[in-house]
Amino acid sequence: MKYSLLVIILFSVFISKAQKMDNDKLTKIYSAFSDSINGEEGYWQLYKDGHVLISISDKANDRMRIIMPIVEIEDIKMINLHEALEANFHTALDVKYAISDDIM
Repeated sequence: MKYSLLVIILFSVFISKAQKMDNDKLTKIYSAFSDSINGEEGYWQLYKDGHVLISISDKANDRMRIIMPIVEIEDIKMINLHEALEANFHTALDVKYAISDDIM
């Protein structure tokens, strides 16, 4: 989809830095990557080229999640939804698609 390049760039940064990651390093990466950033340690809202990404980290369990709204459900075609779900199963390693508040 049209945000794939943005997500690939962001994940490539994490892959190269994943060995000893912590919230301080995430803050530095996010600050360098984004046009603007809001939030605090463990929860960031990033803006890049007019797009919003939300990152939540769980220090205690050494986990993080990046959430990026893609499209409003009313604007998605059934074929696109089918392709996203198929890719989610067959080709995406950790990417997951979900619908919340009528946004995919």
